[in-house]
Amino acid sequence: QSLGMMASHIAHEFNNYLTPVLIYAELLENDESISSENQEMIHEITKSVDQASNLSKELLAFSRQDTGVRLEPLNFTEEAVSIVRQLAPAAIMLKTEITEEPLYVLGRRRMAEHILMNLCKNAFQAMEKTERKELWIRLAAKGNDSIRLQVSDTGCGIGDDAMQKIFEPFYTTKGSRPGTGLGLSVVQNMVTSVGGTIRVESKSGEGTTFILEIPQNSTEVEDDG
Repeated sequence: QSLGMMASHIAHEFNNYLTPVLIYAELLENDESISSENQEMIHEITKSVDQASNLSKELLAFSRQDTGVRLEPLNFTEEAVSIVRQLAPAAIMLKTEITEEPLYVLGRRRMAEHILMNLCKNAFQAMEKTERKELWIRLAAKGNDSIRLQVSDTGCGIGDDAMQKIFEPFYTTKGSRPGTGLGLSVVQNMVTSVGGTIRVESKSGEGTTFILEIPQNSTEVEDDG
């Protein structure tokens, strides 16, 4: 709880510092007297601010994961399909086995997006130096009570030491490369807070599979009209 409060405070302060940088950079982007070369540098500034803003959002997500966020029925299948379409870089072969059946869970808004984006981002980074680059996303019902989501890659795998720590907040294997170490911690808490489970199977040099199981919610999203 203390760590969450600290993360929330840092995120809010961080946003306060980012705001003037973004405003001034956007003003410069609209200045026609600036050369195209310098415009490109300004664009890099705004891109970095966006990345910093995403870090801030991850910190806030981490800080709020144990608070009373309102849960609502979500069509996990629909969210997953829309996100998968925009995911994989051209260098990676994306394969999917996603049920056409609507699967409803009781969760937080944009939960499927957050989970898939984080797991896929990790998969892409794990496959940076591997010759075979395949990402599998599988989604199906598991009996009548839960849904199962599997995200598999053909990346470098996770070593035994890292396997014990990957869900710890702020733990990262990326060294000096970009990475907050918050992604998997947030995903795990997001899943467990709605009664689900997450586990990982990995072999060094052969790839990794994350397996998530989330209770189904039989109540579909009701039409307000």
